[in-house]
Amino acid sequence: MNLSKQISQEHWNSFKNATSVKQPMRKEINLADLKFLTLDTVDYCGVRLVMSKRAVKDIMSILGLSQTFGGNLNSIFGEQFTNTLLNTMKDAISSRKGISVTLLVSSDRVIQRVHKTGSSWVSTENFFDLVERTIDKHGLIVNNVENDSNGNIIVKTTNPNSEFDIVGKGLDSKQEVFQGGLNFQRTYNGLEVDPYLYRLWCTNGMVTKEFEESIRMTNITPQDWERFHQQLDRIESNNFVPQGFVDKVKMAANTPASIAEMERAINLIKSNSNCEDMAIMPFVNYGETYNQFKKMGIQPSELSTGQKKNARTNQSVWDIVNGITDFASHDYGFEIKDPENTRNNMMVQAGGILTKQYDTQNLLLAQPF
Repeated sequence: MNLSKQISQEHWNSFKNATSVKQPMRKEINLADLKFLTLDTVDYCGVRLVMSKRAVKDIMSILGLSQTFGGNLNSIFGEQFTNTLLNTMKDAISSRKGISVTLLVSSDRVIQRVHKTGSSWVSTENFFDLVERTIDKHGLIVNNVENDSNGNIIVKTTNPNSEFDIVGKGLDSKQEVFQGGLNFQRTYNGLEVDPYLYRLWCTNGMVTKEFEESIRMTNITPQDWERFHQQLDRIESNNFVPQGFVDKVKMAANTPASIAEMERAINLIKSNSNCEDMAIMPFVNYGETYNQFKKMGIQPSELSTGQKKNARTNQSVWDIVNGITDFASHDYGFEIKDPENTRNNMMVQAGGILTKQYDTQNLLLAQPF
C-alpha cells in the first residue's frame, strides 16, 4: 500500500490497531427488549443506557412515528405517561413485525445509533478494507490519519499524478498548485468520501463536501458497493479534481470577502483554540479592514448581520479560505480543542466557504439612486 513520507508502515499499522480498540460495540437485539425509562434513557437486560438524540430519532423512524412524537406527548401529558405509551406501542409493533435492531454503543455507554438489522454499519474492518483497496486501485497515497474516542476514522489521501495548477487574475500560479485526492471518513452515520485538495505551496489541505463527487454510504449491500465504485471511477476519470473547483477558486480570488465572512473565519479559529486577537492576524488579516472602517466612524462590531454581509474587506474570499486551511493543516503551537476532529472540521468549513455563494459577489458598487 502507498504511504507518504509522513506516514510509515508502522504508523499505519498502529493507527489501525488503535481504531479497532475504539470501535463502538455492536449488539443485535429484539426492539421489544429495550424499555424506555425516560425519553433519552433505556433499560436493556438490567443495564441502563443513555441514547443520543439521533438514536431516539432512529427508534421513532423504525416504529413509523413522527420525530417529535415523544416530545409533544411529554409536554402535554408528562414523562411517565409518555414512557408508558411509548413502551406499549413499541412492544406491540415489535411483536407484530418481529423487529430486530443493531445498537451502536460507545465506550461511555451511550447508544449512538439504532439500525434495522440488515442495514449494516460500516465496521472498522470494512472501512480499512475499502480504503486500502481503493488506494491500491487508484494510485493514492496516505497523507494523514485521524481517529477519536467516538469511533470516527479519517484518512486523507492524494494522487501524486493528479497535480494541477490554477492560473487567473488575482492568483499566483506558483502558489496555486494542487494535488487532488479523497478524504475517507467513517462516522456513526456511515461512510463518507469527499474530494480532498492539497495545496502544495503551503501544504494546506481542504475537504469539500458540496461538490457532486461527494459519496455517502449507509448500507453495505452489493448494490451499494457497485454504485460506490462507479462513482470512484468517475472521480478518477476527472483526475480527482472536483467539477467546478477551478472556477470557484478563480471567483473566490476575485471576490472581496465581507466582514461577516472574515468574522466567520476569526470565530472558527478562536472557538477551537487558544489563538486570540493579534495572533490570528497571520491567518486572517483583519487589522487594516477594521482600522479603515473605524476611520470612517464605523465600528465593525456594531454592524448588524446584514450590514456585515454587505461590508467589503481588503481580503479576498480565497484569502479567508487559505487562512483557515493554513491554521488547520499545521501545528503552530496553539492549543487545539479535540485536535483530530477539529482540524478536519475546519478544513470542511473552509471548503464550505469556498463553495457557497459569496456575500459580496452580487453587490452593486455604484447605483443611480
